[in-house]
Amino acid sequence: MPYIGRGSDFGVRSRFIYTATANQTTFSGNDDAGITLAYTDTLYMDVYQNGVLLVPATDYAASTGTSVVLVQGASVDDTLELLVHDIFSVADSVSKKDGGAFSGNLSATDITATATLNAQGDTAAGDNAAIGYTAAEGLILTGQGSTDDITIKNDADTTVLNVATGGTDVEISAGNLLFGTAGKGIYLGVTSATASNLLDDYEEGTWTPAIFYQNSDDQTNSNVDVAAGKYTKIGNVVIANCYLKWDAEDARATDNIGVSGFPFTASTEDINAETRWVAPVQYTGTSISTANSQVMLLLHTNGTQGTFITANGAANLGGVFGENDNMEVKFTLTYHVNT
Repeated sequence: MPYIGRGSDFGVRSRFIYTATANQTTFSGNDDAGITLAYTDTLYMDVYQNGVLLVPATDYAASTGTSVVLVQGASVDDTLELLVHDIFSVADSVSKKDGGAFSGNLSATDITATATLNAQGDTAAGDNAAIGYTAAEGLILTGQGSTDDITIKNDADTTVLNVATGGTDVEISAGNLLFGTAGKGIYLGVTSATASNLLDDYEEGTWTPAIFYQNSDDQTNSNVDVAAGKYTKIGNVVIANCYLKWDAEDARATDNIGVSGFPFTASTEDINAETRWVAPVQYTGTSISTANSQVMLLLHTNGTQGTFITANGAANLGGVFGENDNMEVKFTLTYHVNT
């Protein structure tokens, strides 16, 4: 004989036992065990008096769903036993064995899942919180809140990223934007990957400038009292600030003098002979003839050093800058590096 398994309907039986008083006809409420009598259909109820099965309508009446009334009153200490049968169905369920899909919305307070969630269908503007998918847009996350529509938090319940209600800007509320791979950047002002719009480097720091004598083997900086520099590098552009102060004369009076130690090597671009990048120089502690009073620093192409020259191109300033005490030099130079 083949096995006949359960269908979608499942049965449940309830048992109620009452001990009668003299001539008692109505039995309802709590039985001897404190269980309250209730039934749905008298066709699924059996009534026994002292173990004898009674006949519905002939021996008793049951129509209220909460009481049974005997036609003839019971004797004292008679036992009235009621067996109530009922059924229930598990309707509209998704089969674990055969799979299935929800066709409507699923609402839950908390869900822990160990399986993959496959979202299907687009989300709508009025959704409070929805996950969707379309072939064109891929995964879609939609929300609607009074302050933010989308909020991403970390394990400490701190908001890390959010989109304001009705807004289109993505706000990083905590932390910084960090690339997991070096050499990556942001394309600014374009909607496609255009190399000329890629910002892939930014750096701030300090550098130590030194006095540079172009034609001397001795490149020491022993007479410099203060040498300080700061820089900012944005992409292939370097902005270098320099301050030098010295309190003693130098014997190399006839040599070309300049500054070495720039933080990055200048570009190999060579538009103007040997030098490419120029910065005006502010100085105190010496004097130069009025015609040549404007001093500039020319940074050597493909190098980290530059030479002081006057407005007429004279580079022999060792006798002016090198032989003076209490000398101060300041300048800011902007130059390019190779990418």
